[in-house]
Amino acid sequence: MKKDVLYMPGMMAVCAILIIAVVVLLMLRLPAEAANDRCVRLSRVQGFETLVNTCDSCRNAQIIRDRSGLDLPTMRSFRIDSRKTQDLFFKGQGRTRITSDEPCNLEAGIDQAEKRKAQESSRKCVSPVQTDRGIVMVNGCTTCRKVIVERRFAEGGKNFTPYVFDAKGVMALASDGALQAVIIDDKPCNI
Repeated sequence: MKKDVLYMPGMMAVCAILIIAVVVLLMLRLPAEAANDRCVRLSRVQGFETLVNTCDSCRNAQIIRDRSGLDLPTMRSFRIDSRKTQDLFFKGQGRTRITSDEPCNLEAGIDQAEKRKAQESSRKCVSPVQTDRGIVMVNGCTTCRKVIVERRFAEGGKNFTPYVFDAKGVMALASDGALQAVIIDDKPCNI
């Protein structure tokens, strides 16, 4: 029995080595799992380079192309549909690498002008401004706007008047005998 106790430190060392080996294997496996998250691969065949999306979802890939003799690398972004390819048309020698591989979001396919129009359509563009000659309404957006002005009178009556403003347009706001005038609606002209 005492001999078994003498061998216990050796067994402890073997167990410790096994535990360390398992931890090392798990750590080595983590980057492999992270690599599986990358769906876009770079394929080089006979001097031509192609991005290949191996996943079942749309991907946004960003690449950098380094060429000897040039100080700044060339950066490009591509939207690649599921299981599709994108040919790269770089001329001459160089090194291409993928710097970003992310799933597509809804905004990725929207043109910046469309995005700006959507933001302008949701915000209020026309606002009243006090000047030396009275109150004017100013369209601060780069698109045509339709507004409705509500005028409130002393006897309790209301009057609604529509106005159309060109992009960055200005128009005087007459009181028409009202105590108060409020812009109650502000929309793009195409709605």
